[in-house]
Amino acid sequence: MYIVPLGQDQEFYERPYLTWFIVFACILIYGVADQASLAFKYHNPSFLKAITSNFAHGSIQHLVGNLIGLLLFGSALECFYRRWAYLFVMVVCGIVGSYAGQLLIKQGFEIGASGMVYGLMGGYLVLFPKGKLRFGYMIFMVTFVRAGTVRVYAWIVATLYLGIDVISIFTGLQPHVSHMAHLAGFGAGVLGTICMRRLNFIAEDGGIEFAVATQTALRGPPTSETAGAWTERIQSARKDDSSPLD
Repeated sequence: MYIVPLGQDQEFYERPYLTWFIVFACILIYGVADQASLAFKYHNPSFLKAITSNFAHGSIQHLVGNLIGLLLFGSALECFYRRWAYLFVMVVCGIVGSYAGQLLIKQGFEIGASGMVYGLMGGYLVLFPKGKLRFGYMIFMVTFVRAGTVRVYAWIVATLYLGIDVISIFTGLQPHVSHMAHLAGFGAGVLGTICMRRLNFIAEDGGIEFAVATQTALRGPPTSETAGAWTERIQSARKDDSSPLD
């Protein structure tokens, strides 16, 4: 059986340029840089390496898995945040994950964006507790049986992943995976998103007003041709009783 994340159901109104840039940076660094030189090491816990290690990966599978997570959660979160706040929280999640993985578990070295990914997952659950993720699946027995898509609540997926991490910490399963970095990154993402929302650095209506402000700053006020569409979308976002931010 194969399961592949396809997306999430939360609507957003701006292209996630910063998330795309981070994805591109991870791919570029994996292709041209010495990954070991960027690793965060227990015996040399450099603060700079606590950041750079989040952009290094041990294999193609490791890289692709983390990039899927970044795109899955980051694409929705970025347009709700002010972008500097989004980047700040993401980097903090990565740093917290790096230190937690090394100083608490005391492994040899730490690489990978999973601390940031779990932080985004935590932030996603804070903003969209009723959000759903879409997965594609293919089932094989002796021959091909069935393929399709399924929508699953994000909190169920998060509970599954966090449960695996907790069980693995106590049983020693998957010793090459920094489970403590996952848990710490998730916690940092939850707390960071709560703090940013209290400080009004996160939109409360689907990011639509941030999108209007951005477009106004870049392209000038809406024209008579576009103003009606923007007004309709703002009113629709505010009247949506199913909004998890209400």
